[in-house]
Amino acid sequence: MGVSALSVTLIRAILKKWPSARITLLVSGECQDSYELMIEGEEKQIPIINNRFLFEESLRKNVFWILSLAWLQKVVPSKQLKKRIIFSNEFLKALYEADLVCDIFSGDSFSDIYGVRRFLRLSLSRIVALVLGIQLVMLPQTYGPYKSRIAQMVARLIVKHSKLIYARDLEGDACIKNLLGDTGIKKRVRYCPDLAFSLEPELPSHQNIQPPIEEVPDASLIGINVSGLLYGVGCLENYDFQIKGDYRTLVHNLADRFLQETTAHILLVPHTFSLSEVGDCDPPACREVFSFIHDIYPGRVHIIDEEYNQNEIKALIGTCSFFVGSRMHACIAAMSQGIPTVGVAYSDKFQGVFDIMGVGDMVLDARKFDEETISENVMMHYRNNGNAKKILDEKIGPVRTQISETMEFILSSI
Repeated sequence: MGVSALSVTLIRAILKKWPSARITLLVSGECQDSYELMIEGEEKQIPIINNRFLFEESLRKNVFWILSLAWLQKVVPSKQLKKRIIFSNEFLKALYEADLVCDIFSGDSFSDIYGVRRFLRLSLSRIVALVLGIQLVMLPQTYGPYKSRIAQMVARLIVKHSKLIYARDLEGDACIKNLLGDTGIKKRVRYCPDLAFSLEPELPSHQNIQPPIEEVPDASLIGINVSGLLYGVGCLENYDFQIKGDYRTLVHNLADRFLQETTAHILLVPHTFSLSEVGDCDPPACREVFSFIHDIYPGRVHIIDEEYNQNEIKALIGTCSFFVGSRMHACIAAMSQGIPTVGVAYSDKFQGVFDIMGVGDMVLDARKFDEETISENVMMHYRNNGNAKKILDEKIGPVRTQISETMEFILSSI
């Protein structure tokens, strides 16, 4: 839902500025043919053109084939032949005809923290744009880290040939400077908060929360986002984030402490979904935590038991009075609604985003702290969350204003 939140916020900004704009989503990987969303009560169909890494599917969608065509048109002398080559492929045609090409790399994927192979796979389509002579606008995202030399080289290539470079945290400047060592490029690096801070919550008409939440006097609702990426249920990838302790034990113990030491209820919140429920999706992990604890504390543990869109899941998070998340955009959904939020981090991206909201001390890095230390600090923040709420309420207005001004600047440059 983090990627969806970024997409929807961007699409809304474009259509607000240019109501008749033709928008195309260029996606790496297999997906549907279009993306549906409601804009001011009107359903919009945004076409999707995807590229794929494997040769098992259609050749015209294969990213290596697309890259080969891009290079071919570059070397042929005839302008007419160049155009025929480009127009023979829908991905190339969409890039060629665009007045503006923006890239957001899922917010945190312009890095090899998820593996160098994944980073290179995502980067190939961006290199296609560079071969066509298109300068990308790098939308607000995290830059780095780059553990491998080849990731550094590819990142350097893409950033160096980008028109504008936006970082969603203040560490972005330093990362780009270290990557390029080029003060001229650094002048093109700007700061803008994550676009998802501007996403509007929309409560779903039907709320499938089990068991249903009823009003409980003097009890708060604590949201816990359980990350399938870290929990590992059905995960096909073997990511090594160098977590110091055991994430499963942390989540189980934390839920148990909340229920033992407070009168609060817990809402288990998935934020990444998959139709097959394999990979790093959250619902299987949430269900396992639910089955572990709900019989011990009947009626006090609840789970979101249906897939909702990005606006709806944000609204459901908004019913909480305190939140603990391991998905970056689940935390953003909470913070942007003034909810005191603890981020259980597995990468550097959490710190920069929380710092922007003035609550950097509420990031607990699972690479540095064990389960007991994290659990103790979460409970401390829960007991002293009044100040955090005040800070978040003060910060969110200026953050949204800066996002709006940045999008206006980008779109006005067309």
